[in-house]
Amino acid sequence: MEPVRRQISPIIAALAMVVTGCRDRGETAFEALPAPPAAWDLHVEGGGTQDTGPWCPVGIGTALALVTGPWRFEAGETAHLHLKVGCEAAGRCVDVVAGVGLVVTSRTEPEALFEGAALRRAGCAPWPLSIAFQVAGTAGAIREALAMAYEQYRLDRAPDVEVLRVLEAGRPRGALLQAMVVAGDRGMREAVPLLLRHLDSEDSGVVMRAVGALGRIRDPAALRPLGRVALAPVPDVPHAALQAVADIGGEEARRVLEMVMAQSQSPVVAREARDLLQRIGGGKGE
Repeated sequence: MEPVRRQISPIIAALAMVVTGCRDRGETAFEALPAPPAAWDLHVEGGGTQDTGPWCPVGIGTALALVTGPWRFEAGETAHLHLKVGCEAAGRCVDVVAGVGLVVTSRTEPEALFEGAALRRAGCAPWPLSIAFQVAGTAGAIREALAMAYEQYRLDRAPDVEVLRVLEAGRPRGALLQAMVVAGDRGMREAVPLLLRHLDSEDSGVVMRAVGALGRIRDPAALRPLGRVALAPVPDVPHAALQAVADIGGEEARRVLEMVMAQSQSPVVAREARDLLQRIGGGKGE
């Protein structure tokens, strides 16, 4: 079935998606314009499963996610939602995976991409209750993935105090990662103590994002903690930490790189520390 594209009211869009989701497992696409004050230009693409796989109610699930969420965009912004959904049998249940790419454009700001993903187990009930549970689970996975992307969008425009609040809370993960990006981009020195705390996270993705933010903020208070991260026996993170140290620069950065050269158990990390030391020389950091 060819993707369906319309510019229609949200109620009609929801009804059309319900019908499409019930009769077809292929790809569906819509462009909807909800009523003011939160006007969107929303593009949704959803992919189901193969005919031999479990039923994947992408249409109705997307409709429910769109009409039940607090999605609001600023005047003059256009939101393009790219959605992929997959369903896989898991015994009597179905695992629903949703991935969202939310692209927001405006006349005054560059295009920005926010992403989210979610996994839900659905349909774990005898027929016909399993149908209702599967629809609810699919809608829940889509809404959760979209909420993750939307929270990133919201934080990107939030005041510093809200960014600090998310860094302090440390969750949800998608919001935390975006808060780290925002703190780094804005050079928020008041965020440094919170970012340093996240260097101890067991989530390597969180550690990498915190390291990157600290490197962009360029607060010398982060140098010694970053040096300890550079000595950690884990993949990738030491290299990012060394680069952050070099980005901060200054005499203290030089001493940290010398310390890593002397103490690292990895010849690769020690060599990288030496190369960065030669690159920054004895210049003062900003």
